[in-house]
Amino acid sequence: MKKMNIKVPNRIYQEKSPQLKNKFLAAGIKPRDMGNGNVRLSKKGEITVIDYGHFIMD
Repeated sequence: MKKMNIKVPNRIYQEKSPQLKNKFLAAGIKPRDMGNGNVRLSKKGEITVIDYGHFIMD
């Protein structure tokens, strides 16, 4: 697995995190700890969650 080092800028995180959280909720996953420290930006500019430790399946 490749290591992702690019942190998501706050502006982009605040803009896109509600949409990402809604996608998880629609799939029956509660993202209880999806903060800016748990996401990274891919080379394609997509937000990727890197820590699923506090995500709960409904």
